[in-house]
This record gives sequence, C-alpha cells and structure tokens, in this order.
Amino acid sequence: MSSNRRRREVKDSSEVAQDLKLHIKQPEGLALDWAGSNMYWTDAGGNSIEMARTDGRYQRTVIKMVSKLMKPKAIVLDPDKG
Repeated sequence: MSSNRRRREVKDSSEVAQDLKLHIKQPEGLALDWAGSNMYWTDAGGNSIEMARTDGRYQRTVIKMVSKLMKPKAIVLDPDKG
C-alpha cells in the first residue's frame, strides 16, 4: 500500500447507533445480513422496513406500509436465497 493512501474513517457502533436513532420512530425487529454487511430493521412507528450498511451508511426505506399490513414487528433474512 502506498504511503499517500488515506485510511477511511470507521465509525464505532455507538456513532452508528446515534446516526440511525435520529430517523427511527419505534424500532421493533433487527436482522443482520453478515454476508452483505447490511442491517435491516422494522420501524412500527414509521410503518416501514428499513436498511443500512453495518457502518450506518446508505440508510433507506425498503418497504413503506400503506395497506392493511401495518406496524411491522419482526424481520428475518434468508441468506441462502439472497
């Protein structure tokens, strides 16, 4: 590695949690995609399923509940199916 390359700043878990806490209304479930370095959670207060990288980057809403299915409570990932 060349000496002029800069190392990327890595957030610790408390910084990631603080960043995510600002956007989540009522967290209920959490699932970790260890192979893809993503985390998914349900937000019953926001009626959504959301995700972000494990370092907190790229947070986005995956599903916004607008039908009878509201207030998601739990989430499970199937690593074999991707």
